[in-house]
Amino acid sequence: MTESTNLLQALNSFDEATRCKSLKKLVEQNPEKPPEKPWVNMHMHSFFSFNGEGYSPSRLAWEARQTGLYAMGLCDFDVLTALPELFFASDL
Repeated sequence: MTESTNLLQALNSFDEATRCKSLKKLVEQNPEKPPEKPWVNMHMHSFFSFNGEGYSPSRLAWEARQTGLYAMGLCDFDVLTALPELFFASDL
């Protein structure tokens, strides 16, 4: 596996420090953001809720960044646990 693949997998670790470290490394390796598009997705779930992909808040923010998503909304069931991480990850 390549380092990028390992970092992407680490974004879904259940250890928050591992996710943060991996995200920072990915941003260092890819400092240029793709052009922003007029796309939004206002219905995403992190692994703190039901989610078919099992993505962490950091992984969702990374995927949104890489696709040029203009806005995203987190809709985890019954919890707000993912919000601080999503806000942090979205600012990188």
